[in-house]
Amino acid sequence: MKTILIEDDLYAFLVSHTQEIGESASSILRRLLGLKPGSYGGQASREELVKIFDFLQHWEQFRHLNHAKKFLHILSWAYRKHPADFEKILSVEGNRRKYFALDEKTLLESGRSTNPRPIPDSPYWVITNNSTAKKGEILSEVFRILGYEDEQIHALVREFGG
Repeated sequence: MKTILIEDDLYAFLVSHTQEIGESASSILRRLLGLKPGSYGGQASREELVKIFDFLQHWEQFRHLNHAKKFLHILSWAYRKHPADFEKILSVEGNRRKYFALDEKTLLESGRSTNPRPIPDSPYWVITNNSTAKKGEILSEVFRILGYEDEQIHALVREFGG
């Protein structure tokens, strides 16, 4: 992935054409230019996504779960794949509350109605009473911290439904 500089008016144009929270500039440009994903080495195909996020091979079995349980499942997978780097996600916070902690008490004290739950197979806890869109934003930030590319993150969040 390359970084380019664009003028403020072009950036404002791109932002004004965003259709989903977390949509990447590449996705917006592909849609506006009528380019297919992957046609110029861009957005990951479903097959590429499955190679990266191997839990998607069995995603159908999770479709019946509510978004909170899917959220926990994805975070559990991320912990198992990146146990050494997962501590970095403790920096993901909202304006007024923490999203992650090593104990339930920390999350309960960080705000009202946090509904903390343990991330399965990990020592971490996460709040779960955010909207589906907010859970998607949190997942985006987690995977960005863990080193995934924007196109991969955007495709994963779309699968999640956030």
